[in-house]
Amino acid sequence: MIKLERIIDRINDNGDFIKLEGVDIILDALKRIFGIRRGTYFWDKEVGSDIVSYIYEFKDNLTIQDLKESISDTLYKYIPNCRVEQVEIYDSGEQDSLIVQITIYYKGQRKTAYYKIQEKNISLLDQ
Repeated sequence: MIKLERIIDRINDNGDFIKLEGVDIILDALKRIFGIRRGTYFWDKEVGSDIVSYIYEFKDNLTIQDLKESISDTLYKYIPNCRVEQVEIYDSGEQDSLIVQITIYYKGQRKTAYYKIQEKNISLLDQ
């Protein structure tokens, strides 16, 4: 059985690089996918997400539902063996940004992550 591991460019309290495993790799990959605007790569116009475009939209129920579907579709497209259990959208309290809460299930692990979505930065917030 293949064990997923990824070393990221953050340092832990011991001064070592952080190693991600399992569901944490999925959450990190999702952050990277959110950070790529769809159409950026000329060789594959479908790579990425349009999530950033939603920060300027009205926050009505229809738009929120469209955003939730876009997030679920994006995750299913790029990581099909991961199940999205819940997506919630919150106002961040700051201009031109929002908070996305995603709960996913991957190989026996369930985890909720919070992403702060801004035009120039997508950040995975500490739980």
